[in-house]
Amino acid sequence: RVTATVTSAGAAHSNVGQPGAGMALTVAALSGADTPANTASLGVRAASTAGSTQLTATPARQGSLMYGAASSGNVTAAYTPASGTTFSQNIHNTANGATQALGTFRAGPVTAHTPVTAGATAPAAPSTNIAMAEILATSTLAETATAEASAAVPSDYAVTPPAQTAIFTALPAAGTVLVAMVSWSQG
Repeated sequence: RVTATVTSAGAAHSNVGQPGAGMALTVAALSGADTPANTASLGVRAASTAGSTQLTATPARQGSLMYGAASSGNVTAAYTPASGTTFSQNIHNTANGATQALGTFRAGPVTAHTPVTAGATAPAAPSTNIAMAEILATSTLAETATAEASAAVPSDYAVTPPAQTAIFTALPAAGTVLVAMVSWSQG
């Protein structure tokens, strides 16, 4: 089996005792993806905004997939996916009085050099963090497996600082690229 663990770093973990310190981790196994070194050179597009939970990017390669994660505070609902966006996790966390949305998503396959907007159209939020990266295709990209983990309240975390582990029950095929998407809110 294959596991992927994400752990909160720095001061963020001091809020574990606060209402709704939430985390969503999704790891996708992809066949047909270019090497991580080539994908990483494109950089990650990220924003911290008020209102919008979307990013627009111009893909470099035909057939690529855009993967991302978002977290929003002070919201009344889960995300409404933007056209062409599929959420793998879409959590409206109200545990212990929290009002946050956590999500991991993908868009595509995309058309090279044509801007694509991905993320959510609602809810509008006074505080949103969103990041997205293009995973380059060398052939037809396909998700061969996904693993997910999420937590919404302090008792959901087995350790401090908070951490979550996503577990693949079957070993991904040789040459598979793993893409990790993490949405985190301090509560």
